[in-house]
Amino acid sequence: MAGTTSEWDYLALLLFELLFLAGGILIVKGRKHSLARTFWGDRPENKTMRWVALQLLLGLGVGCAFIFIKEGILVLMKEVVTATFGVQIFQEAWEGAIDFTPLTFSPVGITLAIAGQYCLVGFCEEFFFRGVLFRDLFPRREKLGAVLSASAFMLYHVFPGVVPWVTFAVNWVYYLSLGLLFALLTWSRRYNLIAPIVTHGTFNTILFIISYLL
Repeated sequence: MAGTTSEWDYLALLLFELLFLAGGILIVKGRKHSLARTFWGDRPENKTMRWVALQLLLGLGVGCAFIFIKEGILVLMKEVVTATFGVQIFQEAWEGAIDFTPLTFSPVGITLAIAGQYCLVGFCEEFFFRGVLFRDLFPRREKLGAVLSASAFMLYHVFPGVVPWVTFAVNWVYYLSLGLLFALLTWSRRYNLIAPIVTHGTFNTILFIISYLL
């Protein structure tokens, strides 16, 4: 269900993603670690243009696959919640979710919004949650880093009190699962962030288009 903000308000809100980038840089530099290694992961000197292109293609493919995984998680969540608490609870949780997507967009607005999913949301969130919280803070404790970074990712999207408690109670598993999947993808790429960023941007872009069309 689309929100009631204007397209320019929506685009301005995307700029707040830069706070994740700024916070991540401060943490990495404060620990006297390398920003390049936080982004490129292990063996940054071995990344060729062909390798980068493959990561971009991988990100596009995994981003599309995440849509189907998302639907599977939501179907399972709906079945469990409705069977346990009734369909009304699930509907209340869904209606309490925050959505700033405007009802209308100009061609320029749509172009900027899609670019923002990659350059702002995907880049900044993956740098902070996976590059910093997952990899930089817990370089030798991958499981702990994955859980904590995924938990922070979940709380950012459904912080109790900012959204109704029923929305948090129903949706926290969904966002935690997404955070763990992004952490797994990052780990599988030896902590390089290109594929996770493109995956995140592609996933959000598809959801954005669906939300706009519906």
